[in-house]
Amino acid sequence: MVEIGLAGAMGAGKTTIANLLVEHHRYHRLSFADPIRYLTRLLVGREIDKKFDRSTMQRVGRSARSPEWAGIDTPLEPARRERVEALARFIFPEATPERTLALHDALYGEGYSYGWGQESYWIRRWRREYLRAPHPVTVDDVRFPVEGEYLKQHGFFVVRLEVSLEERQRRIIQRDGHWDPAWSNDPTEAFCDAIPAHLTTSGEGDPEAIAERIYHAALDWAVRTVGHPVK
Repeated sequence: MVEIGLAGAMGAGKTTIANLLVEHHRYHRLSFADPIRYLTRLLVGREIDKKFDRSTMQRVGRSARSPEWAGIDTPLEPARRERVEALARFIFPEATPERTLALHDALYGEGYSYGWGQESYWIRRWRREYLRAPHPVTVDDVRFPVEGEYLKQHGFFVVRLEVSLEERQRRIIQRDGHWDPAWSNDPTEAFCDAIPAHLTTSGEGDPEAIAERIYHAALDWAVRTVGHPVK
């Protein structure tokens, strides 16, 4: 089956569509943000509540792509402790010593420090999970042009969902109970319109119909490009 990447701003319906592909067409959902959520949970010490933790997640994502944090990957333990403490303060100023230690263990015991500070960091992390995942895969959080290009180069059908700001605000308030205008200024939201896509379509309307439209467009694309819909 054709693998599908879903792009768009927060509240565009990416995860809803991905879940419908999982439910109706046996896809497996795999997000670039899965490790972001994991590291955020380590720092806050509980399950994530998007109403309160979205900004923290955005700082996790931003720091791993920022050259200023590239020095995290060091073999010197005293430098590791110092840099992890600084990173924890940047991401979540309320992090306790116990939570900072949990971040340290993830970075250096589980290998999360490797490549930290490089633009392609989350793509590399995602690739490790992709190689182990059941297939076909749908990715529900393509937020950067480099991610869209990567998926296209690896045979994904990339779709950009367009939804008005007013509708996205309504959905997020309905789902999370809160909307912060600052969220829209985060780099994870700034480049959505520049993501290269095979298909740009409205994300407003019946989600089931949208998911089916995307699924059949992906199959049609596969037939046109490789002659059959099976990878």
